[in-house]
Amino acid sequence: MFVLAGLYWSQRWKEKHALAWAPNKTAEAVKNALLKAFAPLAAWVKTLTYDNGKEFALHEEIALALNAKSYLRIPTILGNVV
Repeated sequence: MFVLAGLYWSQRWKEKHALAWAPNKTAEAVKNALLKAFAPLAAWVKTLTYDNGKEFALHEEIALALNAKSYLRIPTILGNVV
């Protein structure tokens, strides 16, 4: 499973992507993959926003390791909160 992580910074919204490989969809595997991908960029990571999948259950540990704030996406359909 690939985990695509986007990194945005600066006033001009420069965009960088980090592609991480997780051997499976478990929360532990995804956590390790994201930490490995973001380790060189940790100084620039301020917030992390996740989808609501079970594989992101350890989002608080990831945020703590990167000294960042963690947010989960609010599901919406056509602009209305589900």
